[in-house]
Amino acid sequence: RDIGSIGLKTLVGVLTPQTAPAVLKRVTPKLQQGITMDAEVAHYCLEILNDLLKSFGTMMSRDLASIQSGILPMLSSPVAATRKRVSVCVASLAICAPDQLFVTLIGSIFNNIEASRNADQIRTYIQTIAGVSRSVGHRLGRELKRIIPLFMTFCEDEKYMEDVEMLENCLQAFESFVLRCRKEIGPHLDSIVTTSLKFIKHDPNYADEDDADEQMDEDEPEDEYSDDGDYSGDDDSSWKVRSAAIKCLGAVIRTRPEMLHNLYESVLPQLMARFREREEIVKMEVFTAFKDLLRQSQNGMDMVDAMEDVDPPTLNRGNSVLRLLDVDRVMKVVQKQLKEKSFKTKEKCLELLRELITVLNGGLTPYLNALIPDIEKSIDKSAKTSLKVEALTFLCCLLEKHPGADFTAHVKSFGPAVIASVSDSNYKISAVALRVCGRLTVSTVNGERLLKASDPFVANMFAAVFSRLSSQDQDLEVKEAAIVTIGFIVATVGDMIGPDNLSACLPVMLERLRNETTRVTSLKALSTIARSELKVDISAVCSDAMLECSSFLRKNDRALKQAALTTLNDIVASYSASIGPPLYESVSRELAPLVSDTELHLTHLVLQLCVCMVVHAPQHSTALVQKHVLPRSLVLLQSPLLQGPARDSLRKLFATLASTDVQGCGFQNLLDELLGVVKSSAGPLSRQSLSSIAQCVSSLCEPVAQEQRNSTLQRFIADLSNTAVSEQMKLLLLHCVGEIGKKFDLSAFALENVLMSALLSGSEDTKGAASLALGSLAMGSIRHFLPYILQQVVAQNENRYLLLQSLRQLITLKTAAESKGVEG
Repeated sequence: RDIGSIGLKTLVGVLTPQTAPAVLKRVTPKLQQGITMDAEVAHYCLEILNDLLKSFGTMMSRDLASIQSGILPMLSSPVAATRKRVSVCVASLAICAPDQLFVTLIGSIFNNIEASRNADQIRTYIQTIAGVSRSVGHRLGRELKRIIPLFMTFCEDEKYMEDVEMLENCLQAFESFVLRCRKEIGPHLDSIVTTSLKFIKHDPNYADEDDADEQMDEDEPEDEYSDDGDYSGDDDSSWKVRSAAIKCLGAVIRTRPEMLHNLYESVLPQLMARFREREEIVKMEVFTAFKDLLRQSQNGMDMVDAMEDVDPPTLNRGNSVLRLLDVDRVMKVVQKQLKEKSFKTKEKCLELLRELITVLNGGLTPYLNALIPDIEKSIDKSAKTSLKVEALTFLCCLLEKHPGADFTAHVKSFGPAVIASVSDSNYKISAVALRVCGRLTVSTVNGERLLKASDPFVANMFAAVFSRLSSQDQDLEVKEAAIVTIGFIVATVGDMIGPDNLSACLPVMLERLRNETTRVTSLKALSTIARSELKVDISAVCSDAMLECSSFLRKNDRALKQAALTTLNDIVASYSASIGPPLYESVSRELAPLVSDTELHLTHLVLQLCVCMVVHAPQHSTALVQKHVLPRSLVLLQSPLLQGPARDSLRKLFATLASTDVQGCGFQNLLDELLGVVKSSAGPLSRQSLSSIAQCVSSLCEPVAQEQRNSTLQRFIADLSNTAVSEQMKLLLLHCVGEIGKKFDLSAFALENVLMSALLSGSEDTKGAASLALGSLAMGSIRHFLPYILQQVVAQNENRYLLLQSLRQLITLKTAAESKGVEG
């Protein structure tokens, strides 16, 4: 029998939709016969039948009714193992049963529950309903109005108050309904929450204190539920009811954010009272439910923050919910639990505190003096690994979310344990301890650094971190954490570690930069050092680092290219004096191929770096940028895809180049190159491309003298009136006039006549460009152009639509400017 069962199960496991029909035709009738035989055979057949229903139920439509009629009576079997297998099989059958058959199935089970007087059978029926809910909750929803009141009667019936399995099954069914029938469960949620709150205190074998009394004595014994020798909980299974009740509450918390306010009022105090739970398994569930409640409040606040036009009650909902959270009482309860002997309890406390810090965005400054001793004990060398990791993670979060808190005195107490954890053989402990060191280095108090040069902790910390940095045989997570931390140390306390230590760590950083697995992390660490206000001397590795970064730009790795470009930008901004012309030449050559409309973010970073090079080293880099990058940029301007940060960076590059005094890179040369894009184009450019070129021309005009800008505008006006100028060039000039008019007052140039003439053009593109240009001009001089536009709207019938378009352009630009806080 065993061999036959294994063989059939294996066969079912390898069936495909193509081979299944033949097997089902032969096997299904045999299985239906088998379930009527002795218990052992029936069990094997039910297990195989369940596998078939789950995998190929839709192909068994002809047999579903007979299968249902065969297995439903078995729910009342005197054999518990049989009832369990049948319950599972019914849940699988419900997945593929047609609607009419499903209604019959649920109706039959429901009628059997009402008619049965056998507690074992009732428990089985309840389990079956819960299983069906987990399988096809959306189909069961319509029956909840009959099912839930019946289940509630079992929870309230005094004769079942000591039937642990009955109560547990009912509560598990409620949990399944909450998770799987989210729409239909709404009217029943209040009663489910009330029932669950009742049973989280269900402990008939133990005389607990009154849960309504929320005050906890400070001097009561540490272990409130310690055994007194007269009671043994070995045979007590009431904890299963409490566990099921808490899980049911957790399901409500996770799925019903709209009930958050009510849950804070009704559930939160009861959960805090149950922190005194004597069964550790249940206590873990209490902590999990409490965390879910805090996390749900954070999700609710994030959702409100993401909404733009919200009414004041909705906007204040997050804060009103948090006001219901008595932080003092929570901290009092948690601190008491942190002193428990169970390391699992301590871990859950620290997880809960991390969630609390996230929700409050800090808020634990008043409790630091009470928390730090418990954290110190949790990261002691004798603590368990998981507890130590959790404590260090919490400490890292504590430092991050309390940037202004004074940890000076506390560093002396937990500092040695943190340093010892850096050298721990467990990679998780070491990695988190390194992150704690990183947070300590960047922490400040009253605007000054937390760590002082006189503190021996700094030297000890550097020695421990540098040992990890220079070691080869260790986990990648530890390597990356060591690189990041050494970057923070050099950037923030580099003046405290001494030149010898600095000279020792920089070559190691360069080695990590050349390593394929750690190069991205090393780039980020170098960026941190380069942005440091200390201006640490990295001349020993600066040239090599730049060469490595430039070589990364050839790799087919997008993240690596982004990190390399960011690092190059930071190095050039801080150490341009240490960079020679050959390095600029090497970098410029590598930048040119990256300027493309296929990867606009990389293009943005490239152009940003070019701007940085021109600003900080104009004599060395301006000609190189003009030679290598500018031609690709002019090609990019022809792309209709150019937009966003890439276009803004390109505009800034032209403005920066125009402001330099380098020969051959003056305003007129750049202007001619921009206008030449239209002339050299093989075909007509898109409106988006013309707009991008015009925006670059506008940026080019910003840093130059007013006389030069005025003469350029006079040239544009003359070309617009010149019949020899191509229609494409006139379109570009209209865009240019509009873009320049957004920033400067052009009312003195009498552009109205030019633009009104363009509105009479035979080209629809020219009319549209002139209309937008008129609206843009009004942005720079509203008092002059707005009355003119309104007057023409009234006076002209033929061009009224175009003039209204000009008015819309003005309104759009004005609204955008005001939203950015710019005065029009």
